[in-house]
Amino acid sequence: MLIGAIVLFPAGFVFNAEPQQLPPALQSWLFTPHVAVYMLSYIFMAKATFQAILQLAGKGPNENLLPPEQATYRVICIGFPLLTLGLVLGSYWGKKAWGDYWGWDPKELWGLASWLVYVGYFHFRYMFGKKHPRIKSFWAIAGMVAIIITLLWVNLSRLFSGLHSYAT
Repeated sequence: MLIGAIVLFPAGFVFNAEPQQLPPALQSWLFTPHVAVYMLSYIFMAKATFQAILQLAGKGPNENLLPPEQATYRVICIGFPLLTLGLVLGSYWGKKAWGDYWGWDPKELWGLASWLVYVGYFHFRYMFGKKHPRIKSFWAIAGMVAIIITLLWVNLSRLFSGLHSYAT
């Protein structure tokens, strides 16, 4: 905890602490649930990615733990409905704010790509069952890569412009 405080202390001097008025489209009751559900899903998917990396590294479970592939699957089974709910809430919010459920914004597209990667994970698992656990691990890691692109690159990059771009 002390290390976290030491690392984060300089951030207080870098970021502007003055409150700013949100744009009207962001002043919605949907803002908090949309973002919170997505963040929660990202936490679960990060945990699943960690389990997938353990699978690829060949780390076996202790006698009290599930095998990494099963642990990955169970965590994705929690994270995927949250990811879906975040997508649906964002779509509904977009309809209320801008009149369309889908705006083909880069963040929306990468959010959909993330969702589709996890659909691919479930499909692969359904088709092959317990076979090819390493490939399933790669699917889980690919999903997290898509989430990282969605969360960081699209938000903070100057390459993308759209409703979800926050680079200055």
